[in-house]
Amino acid sequence: MKRIYFIAAALSLIFLSYITPAYTSEEFSFKSLGYSDFYINDFNSTNCTAYEFLHTKDLNASLYPVLSLKADFSPSPGKPAKITVFFNDENALTELKYADFTNGFARIDIPREKVRESNRLAVCGTTSYTVNRITISADSFFGVYSKAFFPRENGLTLEPETYRPVMGAPFTAKVVARNYGSENQAVVLSYRRPELEESMDAVSIISPVKIYWFSKQACPHGNHLVVFLFGLLFLFGGRGFH
Repeated sequence: MKRIYFIAAALSLIFLSYITPAYTSEEFSFKSLGYSDFYINDFNSTNCTAYEFLHTKDLNASLYPVLSLKADFSPSPGKPAKITVFFNDENALTELKYADFTNGFARIDIPREKVRESNRLAVCGTTSYTVNRITISADSFFGVYSKAFFPRENGLTLEPETYRPVMGAPFTAKVVARNYGSENQAVVLSYRRPELEESMDAVSIISPVKIYWFSKQACPHGNHLVVFLFGLLFLFGGRGFH
């Protein structure tokens, strides 16, 4: 299965301008609740801050709670530095690196079942040898929206035609994007041919991406489905997908 993981790593789904909410049920910044920016200073250190807020509106099946976390890594963003987010318990909701932020923000889907009337959000920053300052901005905000939703578990999956391709015989790899949300969302699948073929040295791309769109009504569970097909050619014997 290792080569499958390589393909998945080389392919990326780009949600245009993130996922644009169609309807906002509720939205507020933590600055509006009286909180200030929080700083983690010094090398290789960890510190945490917490935000408490009330949520009194009903969450129906068409609404999705989202945390928009604004943060800054300085002076030189490095991989070991990270931010860990907790929501209403001690289990980490997500762990974020510098690359997870776009224009200073990271969008975090919060499971509906975790949202209560009284909520506590904890954010911990860990600096590194290249990042001696992490800023958690009070301009971060919490919102509840009607929007598209691509679950981490199966929102993007890779399904090869075969795990044991025959040398010199073309085959396809299918990438499926599933939208379980309440709104439509444009989806773009991008790849960089040199990097993709370098990570799969036994496979070559021989045809462009083909895109198939299935309507919400035509799919099981009422979800939108987009299928991308790559034409591939297995070049060397004895390697396969393992």
